[in-house]
Amino acid sequence: YGMRPNEVLARLAGLGGRLAVNRAGTHERAWTGRDLERFSSPRGAAACRHTQQVLGPEAAAYIRTALAFDPQDLELAGRRCLFVHGDLADPFWGQMPAAEMARPAYAAYDYVVCGHTHVSRLWTEFRREESPRARRGKTRTVFINPGSVGQPRNHNPAAQYAVLDLAAGAVHFHAVPYAV
Repeated sequence: YGMRPNEVLARLAGLGGRLAVNRAGTHERAWTGRDLERFSSPRGAAACRHTQQVLGPEAAAYIRTALAFDPQDLELAGRRCLFVHGDLADPFWGQMPAAEMARPAYAAYDYVVCGHTHVSRLWTEFRREESPRARRGKTRTVFINPGSVGQPRNHNPAAQYAVLDLAAGAVHFHAVPYAV
């Protein structure tokens, strides 16, 4: 999505196996021919149609083979982590509202990273004592939206991202100016 999709995807492909998580979002899903009508503005659908026209075969192959379209459940540094673009109720378009975070399905995770809203945010959902994780000494799930590099929705034009330090149990948010 954006001005140079072939170049961006070539850069990601150049990272090789260094990405633990490589998520598809709404534009990649729409590129595959699904959900084009769900964009909130004609501009989003037009951008997707443009990408469909200009995307080269290498970039298209990268989207098909290297991006995860399903939620990713990973064990990292002894922590169970879930990575989903939206939320489990709607993996691409969901916005992780409070009622969604309270669903028992998330109780199995230490960290849930989502991003559809493009707004940096950190939430903690505390579980009741009777939850299975509470019996194992885990009573909270931390939800993280790292923000957006290139499409922020909080009126900050900087490239916004988060660093999850699993050893320290800390999340650090960053905003870096860049030439759009």
